[in-house]
This record gives sequence, C-alpha cells and structure tokens, in this order.
Amino acid sequence: MFRSYLVITLRNLKKNKLLSVINILGLSIGVSACLFILQYVSFELSYESKFLNYDSIYRITSEFYDKGEKTSESALTTPHLKADIQTNFPEIEACTQLLSTRSWFDCTLKNDKAGSSKIFNERNVFFTDNSFIDFFSITLKEGNSVTALQQPNSMVLSESAAKRYFGLSDPIGQSLTLNGSMHNQSYIVTGLMPDLPQNSHLADVDILASISSIESTPNLKNSELYNYLRLKSYQNISSLKSRFKTFAAKYSNSAAGLGGSNSTYELQPIKEIYLYSHLEDEMHVGGNPDSIYFLLIIAVFILLIAWINYVNLATSRSSERAKEVAVRKVSGANSLELVPQFLLESLLINLIGIALSVICVKAFSDDLYSFIGIRNYQDIFDLNFYTILSACMVFLVCSLLSGIYPALLIAFKTPIRALKGKLNINSNGINIRKGLVIFQFSLSAGLMISVFVLRNQFQFMESQNLRINVANTVVLKAPSNVDSTYISKLSSFKKHLKNLAIVKSVTTSSSVPGDLVDWQGNVRQEKDKDIKNNAFSIQVVDDEFLKSYNLHLLAGRNFELAEFPDGFFGSKIESIAINETGVKRLQFGTPENAIGKLVYWGPNKCRVIAVVNDFHQNSLKSRIEPTLFTANYGPVISMVLNDKTYEGDAAKWLNMIQKTWKDFFPNNPFDYFLLEDHVASQYTTDKQFADFFNMLCALACLVSGMGLFGLSLYATKQRVREVGIRKALGASISQVTVLLSRDFLILVIISSFVAIPITYFCLIRWLDNYAYHISLTLLLFVVPIIIILAIALITVSFQSISVARINPAKILSSE
Repeated sequence: MFRSYLVITLRNLKKNKLLSVINILGLSIGVSACLFILQYVSFELSYESKFLNYDSIYRITSEFYDKGEKTSESALTTPHLKADIQTNFPEIEACTQLLSTRSWFDCTLKNDKAGSSKIFNERNVFFTDNSFIDFFSITLKEGNSVTALQQPNSMVLSESAAKRYFGLSDPIGQSLTLNGSMHNQSYIVTGLMPDLPQNSHLADVDILASISSIESTPNLKNSELYNYLRLKSYQNISSLKSRFKTFAAKYSNSAAGLGGSNSTYELQPIKEIYLYSHLEDEMHVGGNPDSIYFLLIIAVFILLIAWINYVNLATSRSSERAKEVAVRKVSGANSLELVPQFLLESLLINLIGIALSVICVKAFSDDLYSFIGIRNYQDIFDLNFYTILSACMVFLVCSLLSGIYPALLIAFKTPIRALKGKLNINSNGINIRKGLVIFQFSLSAGLMISVFVLRNQFQFMESQNLRINVANTVVLKAPSNVDSTYISKLSSFKKHLKNLAIVKSVTTSSSVPGDLVDWQGNVRQEKDKDIKNNAFSIQVVDDEFLKSYNLHLLAGRNFELAEFPDGFFGSKIESIAINETGVKRLQFGTPENAIGKLVYWGPNKCRVIAVVNDFHQNSLKSRIEPTLFTANYGPVISMVLNDKTYEGDAAKWLNMIQKTWKDFFPNNPFDYFLLEDHVASQYTTDKQFADFFNMLCALACLVSGMGLFGLSLYATKQRVREVGIRKALGASISQVTVLLSRDFLILVIISSFVAIPITYFCLIRWLDNYAYHISLTLLLFVVPIIIILAIALITVSFQSISVARINPAKILSSE
C-alpha cells in the first residue's frame, strides 16, 4: 500500500512540475529563513550556558536608595562580602570575586623582553584568585589551576592575549609589566587559559592577575568589584534571597555616597545578565530581548507564509484530483484510506524542502552572517538525541498541519458528481483560500511597512545634528604609564601638536562622544539640605574642550588652567560647568541664573562658572543626561584636524603625529581612532538587526509572491475557455488582464488594510526604545503598500497577459 501511495505521489509531483517546484522552493526558503533566525537567536539565548552549573550561579548587585526611592543599581559590590557569605550561608557552595582595572581608566601591559614593540593599552585586565578558575570551570591549557594565581605578581593569559604578546612562543614563565595610574608592577605568566566563550558577560576577560598583588595598594584593595556565588544543588533561592537581604543590612551605607541614602544587595542569576540586566558598571554590552522575541515571531510568520502557499496550491488543484478520488472510491476505497496518500504527498514535499534548507544553511551561514555583519551565532545542527527528536517532531507536526486540510477536503467527497464532471470542489474551499491569502499578504505588508520605518529611523539618527563637532577628529588614548613629569610632558605634547599645520586644536577629556559615561555623581543646590535624586554624568575636561568640540557657551566663561586641582579635589571650592539639562534639573531657570551658584557634588562644594549647550554624548536611544564638567587633564586626547590638509595625505600626517608621540611617551603605545567612526559604531548592532530584518522581509515577500504566482497560474488555467469566449466577443488584452488579476489584487488591498493598524501599534512600541525617533506619517505606510501592490500586480499580470494573448481560435478549437 505504501509503495502504491509513493508511486502515485511521485507521479503527481512530476505531472505538476511547476507547482511542485513552487511548493518546494517556498518551503525551503521559509525553513532556511527560520533556521537562520534560530541560529542567531539560540546564540543570544545561550549566554553563560558554557559554564558548568550556570543555573546555580548568581552575581551580587547593589541597589541604592534615597529616602526609600531607588536611585541607581550597580553590578559592583564591596570586596568584604566574600569572607562573610560562606560563613553565614551553608547552602552556598563557592564564591569568587573579580576586580576590573577599568576603574583606573586605562592601563598598559608590556612584554619586558620585547620592549616597546609589544606594549598595548589594556582594558581587559582583571584581578582575582584561584577560586575564579575553579568557580567557572576553566581548564587551563598550561599551568596549574590550583596554584596559578596563588602567589602575588602571577598572571594567567587567554590564548588571544598570549598570542598578542608572545606570538607562537611559550608564555609560561615570561614577564609582563602592568602600568596604570595607581599600579606599576611586573608579573610572571603562570597559566594559559582558553578564550572565554563569546556568549558570556565574561567574554572580555583576557588577562587574570593575582589579587594578592594589590594588597599594598589601599585604593585598589578596597575598590568595589564583581562578586559571584554558586549554590549547592536543589537549594531554595527564594529563601536565600530573603535571608540575604537581612544579611546585607550590615553593609548598608558602605557603598552609598552620602548620608541619608543607603544601599542593599540583590542576587542576580548570571543567565539573565546579558538580556535583562541594565545596571551601571556592566563589563559587557547587553542584548535586547524584544529583538529576540521579534525575530522569533518573524520566523513563525515566514513559515506560515510558506505553508499557506502549500495549502492554497493543494486545495486549488482539488477539482483536478476529484476524478482520481472518485475512481478509487468506486473501486472500494473509503475516505479514511485516501487521506494517508495526500498526507504522504505533504510529508514528501516538506521533507524535500527541509532537506534543501538544511543544505543551504550549512553551506551559506558564514557568508550570510558575514554579509550582514553578525560574527557570533550558534550552529544549531548539533546532532544529539534531543536535537534529532525535536527536529523530527517539528517536521511531522508541520507536515501534518499543512497537509491535513487539503487531504480531508479532497478525500471526503461524493464520487458520483465527480465522475459526471459536475463537481467543482474549488468553490467549496474558496473562502478559506481567500482568507489564507489575506493572512499571508497581511504578514508581508506588515513586514514591508516595518522595513520602511526601520530604514527611516536609522536615517533619522544618522542625519541628526549631535550639537557637538565630531568631524575630522582623531582620538588618542592618553599615556597610562605616568610619573611626576606627566602633566608637563602632556602640556608640551599638546603645544607641539598645535604647531603642526594639520592640527586645529587639541583637548583632553575623560570621555569622547560615543563613550558611555559611567562616572555618576549626586549634585544638589547649596540650599537643598535634603538630598534628592539628582544623578549627573561627570566629565573631566580641559580649557580647550569647548573650542575643540565647537560647543556653545550659553552663559559664564571657560575654564582656566589655574582652576585645575593642584591637590586633593574638594580641598577648595571647585569650578564646574553644567549643561542645559543640568540647569533644568537643578531648577536654576535660565543659564544666566546658574552662573555663580554654589552646588554640592557629593561632599564637594563647587561653583558654577559656565553653562554649555546640550549635546548627544550617546546614541539617540538615550536622552541627554544632566552633565557636570570639572577641569583637569583627562585620559583621552582629541585632535581636531584641518580637513583640507588631512585629506591631502592622511598617512603622512598620522606618521608625523606618531613620531611626536614617541618623542614624549616612548613607553606607551600609539593607539588612535577616528571619532566619527567611533560615534557611528554605536549603531552597529541596530544596523545588523536592520540588515537581518530586511533580508527576512525580502524572503517573506518572495515566498508570498511565489504562492500568488502559483495560484494565478492555476486560476488562469481554469478560465482559459472563458478568456477565449470573451476575446471572440471583442474583449481586449487589457480587459482580460484586468478580469484575471482583479480578484487577487482586491485580496492584496484588503490585506494591506488589515496589516496597517496592527503594524502601527507594534511599531509604536518599538520606537519607544528610542528617546528620539521619527513620527509615523502616512507616507511610511502608503509607499510600502504601493510596493506590495506592485509586486502582486507584476506577479499576477505576468500569467494573465500570457493567457490573454492566446488566439481565441486556438482556445475554442476543441470545443
């Protein structure tokens, strides 16, 4: 029986080659798109899963309150927690800590044997002990994991870091010197670890140094750090969290900045850090769960579009197969015996389509993700038992769902009328088929509208005036290896740069546009004795900052060199500047009213000497924050270049700047980037998502178009005799084309009206992620709908015109 069904199925596929190809290609494109999405999404959802028992690992985070109101949250906590935790909580199996050097700004690491040829700025050096290696189940490739970080001045490198400093040489026993503003020591490499997984918030951890090395540096020893704990199996986390709050009360205020405020600690599962954590002081940029779920919905939509194609094309051919069914029934077959044959046809088409999609994804994944700029994705073809079982279940369910309706429609019909040629089964399912077409094109229209809105939003962000100059600006990372002569050297270096014809101005600051400013401070007016939640971003700038970045002084005056702190900050009334948003936050009314006012930045008394215009420090996803500027030399050097001179011979001038750098700072790497590129990089992830989404939309429209082409092909074939009669009676080609195309175009128009309100509400929610965004104008909906109609018109008219051009005599000769 099965062999007979298989032969008939193959015969039907061969008989209707074009429709079979449309079905198979539509399914393969749909499933391929779905698999591409699943590969990307599975990587995004797999963060921290490479670590053993990651479900039991938690990070301790800080929450800060002012008079009962939460003011901020941080991933950093006090270093004194670890010792007390295991004593007070027997259900905690292990603890570890991680101290980042990023709190020192930048530091350098140098291969002592290679000298200046192997020296790099490093932001990924972390202090810890052996517990970290065991805690995260890191298997060292070289060295002893038990003793690697036991002694002071010992260091473990990742494979990437080892290759950077030592090439192919064995790093074990080699010496590296770490230089920073508060730390300058030599270290011996005692271990080599694999690069930590990219799908982890610890992906940037390149270098581990023994935390005992900083025992003699109180400022570092007492720095806040990342605390982790791991529970023993099957422990009640709810009970632990409740008792942990009580335990944390003894540390309340230890991490709070001012009296009247306090802090507490929370336990955060590490598996939630990437997608759901938006704390201050994160070491890794997080993802967007809305984007993940949005892509999963798109994957389902594309699969639905592909399977709707199959259902529509299968039911449209029902009248052709009515006689086949009738003959079988007359020969003794019942309806239930006929259903498996049609289900087998569905299974076979789905199997061929899925097989082609798997081949496509395996062959082109790297090229496709490289094309849209995505480096990290997870191969979902890990052929373990559960993967195979899941794939088989999905395949069977989808094949049955797409095949059951056509099978029942065709099999359960009375054979007598079919044998007499009086049964038109198509009419019985026409409303369902029209409904499916409307649903299919509603999805395509919604995707097309979304593409236009995404494109316009990104163009809006790129074209916005940042209100700060970033053009023709080269940024250098200031020296990390500093001594008592640093300030004088830096001043001389700036003067030498300004003597170059290419350089317009030079400034130093703690950050540049595009950097996330993680230095926050509580700022209040002198008269406000009660502390309010007035969090300001803090930036260190020099006296040339305003000129270099073309910022406007709205009131007051610029900083002067004499106002740079010559001792401990806060030992006198410090001069500060604030931005327009800061004026509003402090309720000064106007910029002029703010000048001369005394404010408190934490415990430090400051006087406002200037108000500058608001500018976009970060992407347009974020609102402009109230900002306080204080005078000093910052860790980044920005040079605004003469654009005409620079464009003449960029390499020549950069070499000249590098030579000047080496004259003043020979033991520091010349590390630079273009500020325009740095600002644009804020939108890299958004652009990748947009490119990915554009590709998926194109595939969805292609599959929908293929289905519409198949339906129009069959519909025109059924109406060939009607066309012949109309042409014989004088109908023109254009009239016949309109006749054959009208019904399909009406369905597409209805689809568009269905898609517009649903898409509108979805896009409103998406745009809420951006502090500054476009308005949803009528044009953003009309243009995509016209494109969808044009695609449908071209698809349907191609077949309609070819039929309309046939000589009516040829059509009616057999009648």
